[in-house]
Amino acid sequence: RSVPVRRKRKKSAKNLDRDGPRSGPYPSDPRKEEEREAQFRHGKAEETLGEENVTRELTDADRARLAELDDAIAKFEGQKRWSDVIKNILAKAEIVAAPADKIALLSQAGTMYLEKSSNQAEAIKCFEAVLEHDTHNLGALTHLKEMYEKRRDWEKLVRAMEREAELLDESDRGMRYVEMAQLATERLRKPDICIDLWQKVLKYEPDQNDALVALSGLYERSREWAPLAQVLERQIEKTSGEEQKALLTKLGTIYGDKLNDDRGAVSAYSRLLGLDPDDKRAQEQLKRRYVAIKAWDDLEAFYEPSGKFDELIRTFEREAGNK
Repeated sequence: RSVPVRRKRKKSAKNLDRDGPRSGPYPSDPRKEEEREAQFRHGKAEETLGEENVTRELTDADRARLAELDDAIAKFEGQKRWSDVIKNILAKAEIVAAPADKIALLSQAGTMYLEKSSNQAEAIKCFEAVLEHDTHNLGALTHLKEMYEKRRDWEKLVRAMEREAELLDESDRGMRYVEMAQLATERLRKPDICIDLWQKVLKYEPDQNDALVALSGLYERSREWAPLAQVLERQIEKTSGEEQKALLTKLGTIYGDKLNDDRGAVSAYSRLLGLDPDDKRAQEQLKRRYVAIKAWDDLEAFYEPSGKFDELIRTFEREAGNK
């Protein structure tokens, strides 16, 4: 190899000594630190960076070491010393240059951890390392989903399901996100994650009623009033009768009391009175909001059907006295 390459390796080893050893499912080798870091920062390295940027030529020493490891693996397999077999497979994964070779070796090690030693913790490390090279590796995702579910690691399970959903056609993603959102709502109970998942459901299925209902509850518990108002507006469009009236009442309250949006409250209570002209709360709130936004013509039109102009006059006098 040329002198510049040797200098680069020395610099990499120096930096490794300064920063400390790298943790991972296989032994650290300072000589490979720079190549590994470049590859681990990118999922699907061969696709996104190009083979020339993520692979290197093996040295004679590398080839000799790989041959030694192959011999050791064959010997340990004959002796059924599975932990030593896995250790040497991971050592090979550290040496090989092509991401596809690393993925194959890490997958082999992860599978052996499951089949030969039932060591889920180490298997998870291997398959997670696979995803660092190929973020949508279906084999790794399948294994990880099974293990995350057994370990009740719901957040990681949901994230693995998300990666898997990205492999589907867009027309099929909506129902998969419904499954994820329901799982997160029932098991994970982290509002931010649940909200994000239900929003993705609406991205693919804009009229999905379960998503609107779930988001309404989540936004209310999180006291996120503006998004809640938007969801209520969408629910109102899809409902009728008593359910629609209840939603309009709630929407008027949110606009008026939580967002201090008098015009929004006027819109909600006006629609409510269109459904039920005798709703006393809507009547009082509408009069109050008309005064707040100084909509005098609208206020006069509101009083006209009842003929209660004396009350209208008192309202005008009261407002004039407050100036």
